[in-house]
Amino acid sequence: MNHVVAVLAQAGGEPGGLTVAGTVIMAGSILMVLGLASFCMVRILGEKDQPEGHHHSPLDIDRRDTE
Repeated sequence: MNHVVAVLAQAGGEPGGLTVAGTVIMAGSILMVLGLASFCMVRILGEKDQPEGHHHSPLDIDRRDTE
């Protein structure tokens, strides 16, 4: 774990490197994005009791503008 923090600190480009607050904010934002993406994938791909026609592609939706 210390190696990861050292690499992140070198990525700042400044002699001081990345601060602790910057590391925490960056790690938190990455975890939130990964968590939200995982939640969405599990929710969509994990539906077993829904009918197959539940999700529609844009071609299946009748917009009623071609009449």
